[in-house]
Amino acid sequence: MVHLSADWACFLQSRQHPFITNRQYASNPPLVGDRITTTITVLLRYAGLSADCYGGVIDIRNCSKETFFDTAKNLIQNEKPNAATLAQLVPDKIIEKHDLFLPESIRLIALGSKFFDIDNAWEYLTKIVTDNLTDQV
Repeated sequence: MVHLSADWACFLQSRQHPFITNRQYASNPPLVGDRITTTITVLLRYAGLSADCYGGVIDIRNCSKETFFDTAKNLIQNEKPNAATLAQLVPDKIIEKHDLFLPESIRLIALGSKFFDIDNAWEYLTKIVTDNLTDQV
């Protein structure tokens, strides 16, 4: 689920409940894995939004629906960033005890491959944008 503000939220995998207003959540929200949720959050940060994720919910501060969809649309119209590029946005790149001794380029590759699922996250963002464009017509 993407919770954009106190006013509305959108479920990543659901056409039945694309927007839930006033924090009224559907009883069976679809589940998206941690790697996809984390990847979408970091992709949104990469695109300039102030996004965080907590327990499967992506929270985007100071963002309207229009800003979110414009940003997501612009993001998916460009080339997909690789996992190492997204890993650069992560503040703490020391995961394993020996990571401190590795060059940062290797840590970025390891972090990106372990925590990000760019292909599936990209597919979900594309679906959200496509569904929004279809709903507007």
